[in-house]
Amino acid sequence: MASSITQLALAQIFLALCINGSVEPWKKSEKTGERGTEVLLPCVLKSPNCGGLHSIKWYRGTQRIFIFSEGGVISRGNNDIAGRASMEYDANITQTFLKIENVKVEDEGLYKCEATYLAINRECNNVQHITFNVTVRPKFVRVIEKAKKEENLTSGVILGPINEGTMITLICESDEGKPVPLVEWYKDDQRVTATGSTDIHEDGIGAGSSVLQLQVSRSELGATFVCRVSSRALAEPLTVNIGLDVHVKPLKMDVTGVVGHVVSGTKILLECKVSAARPAANVTWQNGTEILSDNNERADVFETKTIDNSDSTFETSSYIGFTTSEYDNGQTFSCHAENSVTRTEGVNPMKEAITMEILYPPIVS
Repeated sequence: MASSITQLALAQIFLALCINGSVEPWKKSEKTGERGTEVLLPCVLKSPNCGGLHSIKWYRGTQRIFIFSEGGVISRGNNDIAGRASMEYDANITQTFLKIENVKVEDEGLYKCEATYLAINRECNNVQHITFNVTVRPKFVRVIEKAKKEENLTSGVILGPINEGTMITLICESDEGKPVPLVEWYKDDQRVTATGSTDIHEDGIGAGSSVLQLQVSRSELGATFVCRVSSRALAEPLTVNIGLDVHVKPLKMDVTGVVGHVVSGTKILLECKVSAARPAANVTWQNGTEILSDNNERADVFETKTIDNSDSTFETSSYIGFTTSEYDNGQTFSCHAENSVTRTEGVNPMKEAITMEILYPPIVS
């Protein structure tokens, strides 16, 4: 009894597999070809086991392309595909192909191969369905900046200088393709949010675009923005790389050199360090309201050095050295820093000050 139930269950499974086409998956297949090329649509044959071939019939939908018989007789349909189609056949092979030259978008569709044989056997005759998809390869990608819409930006271009806080809009457009190309923006290797759209024709060919709106900030220093166009029709994505020359205000300032009081006649060196500016900060020294310069008679040292940082900003260090006197007591030495960004935005220069406490002997008058 158990054996009968098992056999019945196996029979039901086998029947289900047959209905779903899993036993002979070659009866349903899918093929992709590019517009303008040639494609081979496969049809499996059983000739050696079925007494020889009687005929092969090819259809696209309900439209007959042609009939091929064992004697090599071909009856072509009266349509465009039939005029561009041929068939490769050999009596000893187990697969034949319908070759379509100069593939067109309208060739896309469901194709049917009906192979019949001389043997009167239901298992020999077979119908195979091939879903044929036509692709169109996009040939270019174009990037423009909204502020300069007439300009097509080439890969590797550097936009700028652009001050932090500025709004920019980059528009990336693909050539027409099928399927419609996917257009995306990346910051280095991270995808960023952008507004995408498509324009699709009735034949399924279309173009994609993506608009990136960005308020430039310090985080864009050294970054590269990449527009990437992807498609099943492309072996590799099409890309355009855009760099930004971002300018930023100084971020930090420190004045060092004196801690507590000093004795009159002591040589001191004041340092003003201004960090994270692009372009490098311009630094000036003042004693009270007097602007100091390198030709100041009291200055033993007056120099400025600039160092490049890894994030493409600059660190500026300015030094002033002199010998203290009783007249410096209570005087305020201040450092002021600005660059093109602060000047453009009308921002006051950064300022740090140090007030001198000088110890000196009584002055006898």
